Amino acid sequence: MIPEEMEPEPKISETVISETVNLSRVSARNIQAELVRMSNSAAYGVTANEMEMRRGAIFQVQGEHLDNSQGIIGVAQAQEVNATQSGIGFIQSGQFEALESQIGIVYSQSAELNNTRSGIVFARDIQSNSLRAGIVLSGRIEGPVETYIDTRRSLLIGLISGLSFGSILLAAKFLFSKKD
Repeated sequence: MIPEEMEPEPKISETVISETVNLSRVSARNIQAELVRMSNSAAYGVTANEMEMRRGAIFQVQGEHLDNSQGIIGVAQAQEVNATQSGIGFIQSGQFEALESQIGIVYSQSAELNNTRSGIVFARDIQSNSLRAGIVLSGRIEGPVETYIDTRRSLLIGLISGLSFGSILLAAKFLFSKKD
């Protein structure tokens, strides 16, 4: 006998297509809608103009506006993205704001990253009060950024790598060229 306090298993839907979708404790394969709100839910793919997620997981999401709080996303493509205490593998956006989040790769026109960690950040403009990143390539950075490789270092690494690789190829050509 199941105790009354326990909640039933989440329902699983294959595909959901609607103008507005509200999901709570549900798993869905694909969702297509103008507005999607998810709470404690999971989905493989979401396409929506406006998306709000609280404590959920999505493999891939695409839309205009994405608001993610304590959720996990594999790949996100949206014009405007807000993430709070979230994890995102890859983000492509026009404007991206993150607070206390973990991001794999950021590719954005404008990024505001506060108390956030990232592997790679490509952004035209970055505003930060605390960003830790492996590689940062940006035209303008405002605020403290702790990075392993910044724009100047990456250019220097590229130059040295190119010269080294070119020298190895040239030496190999001389060593292995046929003698006439």
